[in-house]
Amino acid sequence: MAIQKKQPNRGGRFRRWVALTLALCLLSALTPRDFGGVAKAAGTVSVTCYAAVDGAWKEATTLTTDKSIKYAQWNTGTWPRYYLTASEAEAAYASFGFKAAGLSADARVFPNTDGKDDADKIWADVPLKPDSSEGAGGYLIPLCYNKSFSSNPIHLYYLPNNKTGNPSYFITSADRDNGQILAENMFYSTVLQDPESIYTPAHGPLPDSVKYIFHSGGTLTLPLVRGIAWKVTDQATGTEYVPTAAAENVTDMTVTYTYGAITGPVFVQPVKVDLTVTYNAATLTENLVPSISTRSACWRPSRRTALKK
Repeated sequence: MAIQKKQPNRGGRFRRWVALTLALCLLSALTPRDFGGVAKAAGTVSVTCYAAVDGAWKEATTLTTDKSIKYAQWNTGTWPRYYLTASEAEAAYASFGFKAAGLSADARVFPNTDGKDDADKIWADVPLKPDSSEGAGGYLIPLCYNKSFSSNPIHLYYLPNNKTGNPSYFITSADRDNGQILAENMFYSTVLQDPESIYTPAHGPLPDSVKYIFHSGGTLTLPLVRGIAWKVTDQATGTEYVPTAAAENVTDMTVTYTYGAITGPVFVQPVKVDLTVTYNAATLTENLVPSISTRSACWRPSRRTALKK
């Protein structure tokens, strides 16, 4: 009797091979990878925050973040990207007067290193991302990719003048130590000079925003105190800076000065003022009016301001 040999099921093997190949391709597509093909899980990265102060970059603080979202949500790719919230940036740069509410969708004021390139190169190529968790008009600030090389520290720079129309404006990458970038985004340090102890601890602490002043159009917010006015002078020359505007806030008892060009570190000095009592003939309302005998650019409280003692 002739013995029939069983023929191999080549069609079944081919189908199994095709199914296995498709499964491997799908798994590869769904697994995040870096340039070396190694899967990268979300981790924590260090973010060192800098600002230009007195002619050089100064470290403001260091943050850490493990927050990342798909890069596709920034409309530029598919990889996850680290980010900070605008409120985190406000806390980091409170001493420099940064307010999250002042951000706009086209702002590129927080360029940073990408964790891979030389730390001297900073990038501003990705716009802010609107985010409702930050409140109405809130934004997320993009950092570098969440990849294997991003375990390197990220360096974040606050450039308030990186705006359209300024010569140093950029939306790609730039040299961190570019002289024009430094000059156009320079802050100067402030020192409280009070040899006569006019401003005492009883008056309360000075606001954080008194630590630095921007080189152009900068502001200083100082306490509104009865019997005290404020003077700002250049530390090197003694030249007094005359404010272009002064706005009182009677709710938190402060006065905010706005200045033109500032060319170097400054002294902030309290100055005693004399108080006189005047009367309105019609109402006999008593008002305290500061009076200083010497000509000065110091701010003096208005007549109807209820000054704290």
